[in-house]
Amino acid sequence: MNGICHLLQALKSLARTGWMLRSVPRNLAESVAEHSFLAAVIALDIASRLRSGGIDVDPLRASALALIRDIGEAYVGDIAKVFDKLTGAVKDSIELGVVEEKVENEFLKKLYWEFHEGRTREALIARLCDYLATYVQAKVCEGMGV
Repeated sequence: MNGICHLLQALKSLARTGWMLRSVPRNLAESVAEHSFLAAVIALDIASRLRSGGIDVDPLRASALALIRDIGEAYVGDIAKVFDKLTGAVKDSIELGVVEEKVENEFLKKLYWEFHEGRTREALIARLCDYLATYVQAKVCEGMGV
């Protein structure tokens, strides 16, 4: 249990770098855990609506994928993808490696890989919801005048 507790505490206390690069004060920047939670709830909502509309998708899996997608940041920090595609590829490679090495729970690793491979409907929904969660937070920051 020690490993998962470390992971959770790190994600709760890690402010998202992108907001600070945009001059959002550290005390107002959302944590990685807050972002993951928001993305997971949005994924649950969207996927359940799609399922109700007859699309074969698992809302709980989509939500779990959105929730787990940033666990690598607990070990390497939130490296912003602001420079180019190469930066993003390096960031992903580092995070995938550390998750493979440090995370003991095979199910969590499987979810993490599924998200990053992006081949399932649930992974695509989770990816979309990651962006939507960022947009929602941007609107919150805008409303606060930051």
